[in-house]
Amino acid sequence: AEGLSLAALGTALLIPTTNITVVSLMVVVVRTPGEGGVLKNIARDLARNPLLLSVALGISANTLGVGEIPVIHDTARILGAAALPIVLMCVGANIQISKMASTVTPIIVSSIGKLVIFPAAIILLSQLIGLSQFETSIALLFGAVPVASASYTLARQMGGDAPLMAGIVAIQTALSFLTLPVTILLVQWMTR
Repeated sequence: AEGLSLAALGTALLIPTTNITVVSLMVVVVRTPGEGGVLKNIARDLARNPLLLSVALGISANTLGVGEIPVIHDTARILGAAALPIVLMCVGANIQISKMASTVTPIIVSSIGKLVIFPAAIILLSQLIGLSQFETSIALLFGAVPVASASYTLARQMGGDAPLMAGIVAIQTALSFLTLPVTILLVQWMTR
């Protein structure tokens, strides 16, 4: 329960931070300047980002002490359960095996970065800032998962290379079947 609470806190901090950073960078790098300039485009895309809107609504409802609203919460729970399989089907439908050969380098670099270098950096930074073994373990498990499937949707929505992102999601998810058990063994060894 303590680990779940710590992971929920990390998620609450990382989702807005990551989305603001990624959306802002994608507007600057990918999109052509439109009316009003870059800042207006960034503000418009941030205001339309479903993850940021969800976090803002959740914080508002929690702060106001609204509690569960029967129809809305039940519907959101059903849609939430269906969201991941639907996004994964979209990712799978957009994988173009014939074109993946030309994108091997970005897939390899992103996979090594996310599944090897990032967890190693988490261990190093956790020790440098003095996190406990338990906190380091939670951060390591949190950081060792493959790239989020929502990154495909974001790449598609923002004009990025959605087929490349589909390949990255698929390869990292497959590789995580090997890397996550190794990470769990590492966490068990660290907490002895």
